[in-house]
Amino acid sequence: MEIDQLRAACEWASTKFLIISENVFDPLIYYSHLIPLLPALILGIYVLSKGRKVLLNKIFAFITITFAFWSFFDLIVWATEKNHFTMFFWSTVNLLEVLIYAGCLYFIQVYIDGKDTSLKSKIIAGILLLPTIVLAATNFNLLGFDLSNCNRDAVEGPLSQFNYLIEIIFVIWIAIFAMNRLYVNKDKVKRTQIILVALGILLFLLTFSWGNIVGSLSDDWRLPQWGLLGMPVFIAFLTYLIVKFKFFNLKVIGAQALVLILWLLTVGILFLKTIETVRIITSITLVILLILGIQLVRSVKREVEQREKIQKLASDLEIANEGQATLIHFINHQIKGYLSKARIIFSELLTEPSYGPVTEPAKKMLETGQSGVKEGVDFVQQILKASDIEKGTIAYDIKSIDFKKLVIEVAAEMKPQALDKRLEFKFNIEGENFNIQADQNQLREAVKNLIDNSIKYTPSGKVEILLENKTDKVVLSVKDTGIGFDDALRAKLFTKGGRGEDSLKINVTSTGYGLAIVKGIIEAHKGKVWAESVGIGKGSTFFIELPI
Repeated sequence: MEIDQLRAACEWASTKFLIISENVFDPLIYYSHLIPLLPALILGIYVLSKGRKVLLNKIFAFITITFAFWSFFDLIVWATEKNHFTMFFWSTVNLLEVLIYAGCLYFIQVYIDGKDTSLKSKIIAGILLLPTIVLAATNFNLLGFDLSNCNRDAVEGPLSQFNYLIEIIFVIWIAIFAMNRLYVNKDKVKRTQIILVALGILLFLLTFSWGNIVGSLSDDWRLPQWGLLGMPVFIAFLTYLIVKFKFFNLKVIGAQALVLILWLLTVGILFLKTIETVRIITSITLVILLILGIQLVRSVKREVEQREKIQKLASDLEIANEGQATLIHFINHQIKGYLSKARIIFSELLTEPSYGPVTEPAKKMLETGQSGVKEGVDFVQQILKASDIEKGTIAYDIKSIDFKKLVIEVAAEMKPQALDKRLEFKFNIEGENFNIQADQNQLREAVKNLIDNSIKYTPSGKVEILLENKTDKVVLSVKDTGIGFDDALRAKLFTKGGRGEDSLKINVTSTGYGLAIVKGIIEAHKGKVWAESVGIGKGSTFFIELPI
């Protein structure tokens, strides 16, 4: 009954939409709450949407969204005529305020160190926050609703003073942490980032707390409203960091945030009544526009200059690569031509009767020479093939083929090579349908290279080939008891020249391009190729998977 009598005596106005009320004595209160609220909420949600699993993005979203709720709830306290609304939202505002300070500490720790903060730091911060969280809904926070005047105030308990102390501790902690990291970090760019982030956070928190301090001491709550503009200041610092240092890995959002802030500041002027307030807001807007506008123009200018340099370097590099590739291709083709001629000469010397009888010692020398020339031709052909695959200049003649028949033929061709090394050679087939769409010649070369690789790098033991039909795909595996490989070599296997040191110890003649050719051909057929091994000296299994 007392509340109803007080409401009637004080002529409190009713509230619409929680915040629209004549109880708000100055339009500046709406300006100071809604103008920071909107960009904070929008930027927080946007940053979170661009990196939901990134810790820094989540912390920033927590700070800005919590601030947005704080601003809205505080505005409800200013507007409402209902005592239970005042008590609930006032106590909630006190809790959110401390959480914002803790969030800012967490944010700067994660940003500067580039990783999650230590468990010790979390425990200390948790202990400091515990009383505020646990006692938020008790008389320690709010003693009750003040019935002695018409201000619609709650009477704060000792917890509010404790909260001020915690906020001071968090501010000091942030300052000391930033100075420490600034002292130990020698990188100029990183130091600039530390200064800007720390300065933005500290200005935001100091202006945020300044409002409460000034209001409590002077009992004039109009002037403290300017403190909430610390959030746009914080966002302005982040905007600069986004533009200059690709903060949060965002690209366009920096300029968008700047435009949004300036638009809101300008629109907010329309709702102000006194010319004095309009002048102040306009001055602030002009200062922000001047500072951030200059920085944005500088950043855009640097971006354009860097892009032009990159384009020029890319163009120069492309010309150089084309020239080098053409030269290498020309040399390889010439070498291939010379070696092919030499191969023909050796063959004629061994087989043509008109050159007279060839003695046994001379025959052995000629055969050795012919074998060497053959290896040279194969070497050049593999390099040219790998180059053509990389450039995408190979034309594939795709037709329906029987992959089983192709593998059987290649295995039969490669078996003598394995038997010459006294290796056990096995071939098994599981399944019926092995019809696929492929270029038969190119695929034959890929299968041959894969089997040849296992035979070459298996000093003793066996090579097992397995062809399987797995409903919508065919899988060819070549398992050997050869030199194997470790995780360090795994990434190099299917690259040009991708051989390990152990492969060089067994005196194998190889270009190192064979598996790169296999990978290029199989991927051109929309298939996959990979290898497995339990370690060095423990054998390997190579796989080809192709769609049916």
